[in-house]
Amino acid sequence: MTTRTRQIPSITSDGTNIPADAFDPIGQMVVDDFDGNLLVLRHEGGLRFGDDGPEIVPPHFHLELQADDGLIDDVINAVNPMIEELLTKSRIKIPVAS
Repeated sequence: MTTRTRQIPSITSDGTNIPADAFDPIGQMVVDDFDGNLLVLRHEGGLRFGDDGPEIVPPHFHLELQADDGLIDDVINAVNPMIEELLTKSRIKIPVAS
């Protein structure tokens, strides 16, 4: 198994929170089509330097995608458009990593 990770903002540019269950169809596709797994972790508080330092990472989802070594690129190619669509619907524009 290979694991790939990425972070996705959890708050839209207008302050709307993206619900964690918005990733459910993507995770289901990974299970059904590739016998893999998508773990979605919501990190509510941003990371800061020190106790009262500046925020360096805003609230976000940490995604962990797991699939067989020989399928990981195919899974990423299937997942990326779905994530881009989710972000577009949420009015967030970030590059989709491969």
